[in-house]
Amino acid sequence: MRKLAETLLALGLGILVGALVMALWGHDPWSSYAYLLAGALGNTRALMSTISRSLGLVLTGLTFAVGARAGLFNIGAQGQMLLGAVVALSCGLLRLPAGVHLVMALLFAAIAGMIWALPVAVLKLTRGVSEVISTIMLNWVAHWLVPYLVVQKLSAPILGPRTFTAPLGLRFPVIKGELTWALALV
Repeated sequence: MRKLAETLLALGLGILVGALVMALWGHDPWSSYAYLLAGALGNTRALMSTISRSLGLVLTGLTFAVGARAGLFNIGAQGQMLLGAVVALSCGLLRLPAGVHLVMALLFAAIAGMIWALPVAVLKLTRGVSEVISTIMLNWVAHWLVPYLVVQKLSAPILGPRTFTAPLGLRFPVIKGELTWALALV
């Protein structure tokens, strides 16, 4: 019961602080929150879109839970996800059959995330360096490295500072929102 109260208090304080910031900038916080809720949860389509778009972040969050069960605090999951995404997109430069293309991209993305975490593991095992500190530091490296790679190496000149369009063979098939979470649970 106490944990629930703490969670609700933190949520309430976050909403109030957000409302205060919006009000200070001259915006109506309550209509802003109403638009936010309507856009994310307003109807079945909005809810399914929210669920589908959040799945990658939810699964990345679950990686933290796996590490925590082992007694490690991998705060670097975001950086690992970003680097994995860049590597997966880079697989779009390869000419492969559709089914193989997606599997290779996923495999290379997972390997890239593991390689990004490798220095943290080595420092933890050999020097006793806190994985919390080293993964936070690597998150910042990824935070600045990924935009550089996107703008300088993976952008289409016509599109400006964004990546080229991923080939169809590199994309997941469209799945209805109800099935997205079911796949995550499996």
